[in-house]
Amino acid sequence: LLERARSERQRALAGLGTEDLSELREAVPTLFAGLSDSYYLHRGDDLSAQQHTAELLALLAQIDEEAMASALLWLAQLADTAPLQRLATALADAEPLREAVPGASGELLYVATTSAGRIVVGGRAENRYTGRFALVIDLGGDDVYLHQVGRVDGEQALSAIIDLAGDDEYSATADFAQAGALLGVALVLDLAGNDRYLAARFAQGATVGGGALLIDWAGDDEYSGQEQLQGAAFFGLAALIDGGGDDRYHGDQFAQGVGGPRAVGLLLDKAGDDHYFCGGRELSSYGTGGIFRGSGQGLGIGLRFHAAGGIGLLQDEGGSDHFQAGNFAQGTGYYYALGALLQGGDEDDSYTASRYGQGSAAHDALGAMLEDGGDDSYRSTFAGVVQAAAWDHSAALFIDRRGDDRYGRRPLHFSQGAAAVGSVALFIDGDGADSYQNRTARRGISDQDNPSFGFFADLGAAQDRYLGFEPPPSAPAIVRGTGRHTLWLDAAAEITALEASPERWLLRDE
Repeated sequence: LLERARSERQRALAGLGTEDLSELREAVPTLFAGLSDSYYLHRGDDLSAQQHTAELLALLAQIDEEAMASALLWLAQLADTAPLQRLATALADAEPLREAVPGASGELLYVATTSAGRIVVGGRAENRYTGRFALVIDLGGDDVYLHQVGRVDGEQALSAIIDLAGDDEYSATADFAQAGALLGVALVLDLAGNDRYLAARFAQGATVGGGALLIDWAGDDEYSGQEQLQGAAFFGLAALIDGGGDDRYHGDQFAQGVGGPRAVGLLLDKAGDDHYFCGGRELSSYGTGGIFRGSGQGLGIGLRFHAAGGIGLLQDEGGSDHFQAGNFAQGTGYYYALGALLQGGDEDDSYTASRYGQGSAAHDALGAMLEDGGDDSYRSTFAGVVQAAAWDHSAALFIDRRGDDRYGRRPLHFSQGAAAVGSVALFIDGDGADSYQNRTARRGISDQDNPSFGFFADLGAAQDRYLGFEPPPSAPAIVRGTGRHTLWLDAAAEITALEASPERWLLRDE
């Protein structure tokens, strides 16, 4: 499997020369560090910097995506648990090695050098790994993974870490570690234990020009780092999959399901009461006091004026979860990209976002937020541009299927089905007695050259509360048109009235 993965990775890079690969290894970390300052990658009128950026992106676009995906699939077959359990049984009575193994210490049972790199197998005691290996298999114990272990930086083609049990500690100060890959493929599989992951950048399921996969099947885990983390991909595929437990995710920026150009980034959490945080370091690029950047939690992002974006997904399949993020997060698309946040289950969830969040999009993009059920709470620290807000030839979708939901603690602007400059926004709430506090939620902005359409619908039969609306909805309110290309529906009364009087809801330009 290691050899097949290595061969496919070589095929993926066959179109790039030695100097090209060297340039990418050296320049990519600095290039994407520019995203911390601006979605434009760099500010000002430095034409040489812009030209260099264009050249680097053109090189990344020459990677054979199908071959690199194939390399990751071969490596991912190491995650088959049946042969791993057979291996653990077969080595139950194995004697530890007597010779020293550079880059590893503790109870070590096997070491070998292969064409793909070194392989080491650790026993059930506490082990410590710090060096470079193609494959680490550890049978148990509270282990520590530090420094270069698991790092794929272009020179190292691939790496896999498989830990069968124990409360483990993963800590990396270098980029592209903990299932982080530059121009290669990386895997981390942890089957059990309450594990802690701490990293700087490009880690915990993250890649540029490669493939990366982190799977943690069980335990109350903690994932923490700075940026480009937890299912973040640019020119490649990356995913973080957590199988269960009450987990905590923390990232400063570009974390928790981010898809950049020619990429798909995914964070999938299968179960548990989880906490997600993205933000808290860089100030808002709009200069808004007290507001931070986020750029995550289901963000599809393009590089403004350089490259169209990809697909960023955050999917949580159940549990009572809490999401908090800065600008551009929670199901947001930016610049020819798709971002989505998908929340399953009927538990009560809470969401706090800032500017552009909770199913929003800007600049020829798509954003979506889909919530299955529960009595959910939605807030915006910026007090607007959330919950189906689309700007500049974009489309935004927000759906909460059921539950007694609360939307905001103060009035919002340009939210809940607001569209402008040639855009479409759809806000739909299903069953439940909901509470809205909003004055301008239903406003659609249009002009003759860029018509837009905003749609707000509460489809539940229960009585809803509208606080601060001007004018307040009449009761029972079936349909109210509040402006050109805008439709508002509250179906607490007989929805069949729509069919009887279509002229009431088919709005025209006049």
